[in-house]
Amino acid sequence: MIQEWPDVRRRLFNKYPSRVGYNANDRPVDWGECNNARVPMRTAREFKLYLDPSFRDDFEGSPTHAEAVTYYQDYMREIYRHTEDFFSRTVRNWHQRNVEYRFSIPTTWKNPRLTDQLKDWLAAAGFTNSHNRRVLVSQTEAEAAAVYAAKHYEVFYDTALKSSWTSR
Repeated sequence: MIQEWPDVRRRLFNKYPSRVGYNANDRPVDWGECNNARVPMRTAREFKLYLDPSFRDDFEGSPTHAEAVTYYQDYMREIYRHTEDFFSRTVRNWHQRNVEYRFSIPTTWKNPRLTDQLKDWLAAAGFTNSHNRRVLVSQTEAEAAAVYAAKHYEVFYDTALKSSWTSR
């Protein structure tokens, strides 16, 4: 799990904020924490709900679906770059290895076409730029969380069971 993120000093995070900072020309100049005081920017945040075109919000200043897609692709482009950079520094021959990036979709998404669109957005962000990189979108976030919990519970249960058995 990547816990080291840009602009975060002496702290480890399992998650990183979904934010993108844009300059006056609408070019991305920062991401995540978006605390680059040297560059004046507007920050796009809380845009993921708007990836679903059926999501409705009357809040003034809410992003359009098209804006949300742009923000998402810009954010995920930086996630991809950071991930590739991190693993190229920590895993031998990283760029020659086959890598499958797995993503989940929000549980609230009811339209199955959004899964295909998500794959397209991730490809546009760079996740499939190499012949040995692929994207798999196969679970909802709730399903992914359940699998994660089950795997960690199994490890905890096996460890606890073995330690109680050997202490008898």
